[in-house]
Amino acid sequence: MLNFAKVSAASEGALIRAYMTQDKPEPETLKVHGVLIDGRDLETGERLTAYYTGRGERANWRPDLSPRVAAALGVAKVRADPRDDELDALFEARRPDNGADWSEHVRKNSGFDFVLAP
Repeated sequence: MLNFAKVSAASEGALIRAYMTQDKPEPETLKVHGVLIDGRDLETGERLTAYYTGRGERANWRPDLSPRVAAALGVAKVRADPRDDELDALFEARRPDNGADWSEHVRKNSGFDFVLAP
């Protein structure tokens, strides 16, 4: 079964964030993921372990997010957990770094939610 939903850019970002993060509170300290060994970025395995044990993290950026895509979206620190205000802005189709619109084009949708289930 595939459930599909559009995330409207006109929505209230805080409400969408609360749903998507299951109301988990924002971390008090900025947590940075990954380690640097011999010039290569490696994951610690913490995210994957938390996901499969049901203790999933609140939210995080893709660890392999291209620097060009991150710059276009306004994501300043890819290796750090996103803050609530950053997520709220993204769900409203705005840049998380300064709150400006992504582009001069009017956005009706800020994203899509796909859920696959057996």
